[in-house]
Amino acid sequence: MRDITAMKHLPFALVIVMATLFGCGPISPACGDTHTATTCGQSDVESAISAASDGDTVEIPAGTCAWSSTVTITDRELTIRGQSLTSPTITGKMVVSNDEGYTITLKDFKMIGAGYLLEINGGVKDFRVTNMTFIQSSSYATVIWGDTHGVIDNCTYGPSTSGASAIYIGNAGTTDAYAEDSVLGTDDQVVIEDCTITRSSHAGGTHAVWSDRGSSYTVRYCTIAGYELDVHGHCTTGGAREFEIYENDIEILSGASNKAWAVIRGGTGVIYDNRIENNGTQADNTIHVQIRTMEVDDDADDCDASTGGACHCCEYPCDYQLGRGKANALKPVYIWDNVVNESTEGDRTAIWPTGSCAECNTECDTTLDPADFMEEDRDYYLGTEKSGYTPLTYPHPLVGNPTPECFCSCGC
Repeated sequence: MRDITAMKHLPFALVIVMATLFGCGPISPACGDTHTATTCGQSDVESAISAASDGDTVEIPAGTCAWSSTVTITDRELTIRGQSLTSPTITGKMVVSNDEGYTITLKDFKMIGAGYLLEINGGVKDFRVTNMTFIQSSSYATVIWGDTHGVIDNCTYGPSTSGASAIYIGNAGTTDAYAEDSVLGTDDQVVIEDCTITRSSHAGGTHAVWSDRGSSYTVRYCTIAGYELDVHGHCTTGGAREFEIYENDIEILSGASNKAWAVIRGGTGVIYDNRIENNGTQADNTIHVQIRTMEVDDDADDCDASTGGACHCCEYPCDYQLGRGKANALKPVYIWDNVVNESTEGDRTAIWPTGSCAECNTECDTTLDPADFMEEDRDYYLGTEKSGYTPLTYPHPLVGNPTPECFCSCGC
């Protein structure tokens, strides 16, 4: 693993010097007020939020509280903070619906319960969720919805005992996303870094990150156990657009019979420098990235409306299949330098389904071979770095160079 200590936060004194050099003017001790809720109870937190103005901080005191309904924040530029990674502990749900231009920071508290615990939507481009704990008993712990970008860092998910996935990322729709330029190596996506995402036991089909509907994400420098990483395909809830999966420590738990630590069904991206510890029942050389080709929706005819078309694909290339980029042009996936149990067997894939798809054959009135739709050294490359690719600066700009509370006079 690379030495990342030298890339940590800039000293605040340097920020002050930079502000002066670039003519930002004098620096005041604080941009906004702090509104401290009387307790962590729902009504007290909502009262503090109502009293806050853009740029203010809402502080939630320590305690254990249960909210009876959803706490909603709409088009408010706020920092919502508790006391620590585990305090206060709140059983409930929070929804942030911010349009572009309204930043939001959530930090230093714990959320538990069933269903979505935290949802961020509306198009905000620079949210930050940091130093939080999420333990969900069903559905997803965190949902990022729409054309919404930001960073989730230094958070703890689990250990979960449910069959739910941890983080869901969905965009506006596959067709719209594939009309846009690539965001690989940029912060114009959802970035998850330095998080711990674990289950108490392995469950196939549950995902540390679930992505679809044209979304793009990066997951890096995370510790993951008991989960797969997911990139959904076109013929489910709408395919994801791009992905970057690197420098993670991933554990397949004892007793697990699954073979895949990543399930990739569409789009393009990079997967490299991940370290996989296999404690499951499969041999090392069968642990792989699973690549899916043709998929059939439950109604055996049409996909979800958001995917923009029929499910079945009768000839190569399929719309938005793995290895496709803007306007469905060929953009191969690159997989390199992944390691299983400290060996060199990490750069492996398995095509699924392995045989002919009966439903697809019926629809297309011919016998199709999935291998024809997914070829190595055309749609994906193993052991080869992606030429010209540069990852996003670590840590994320919102983490490494956050706008200090007193740095408002620059308008940044």
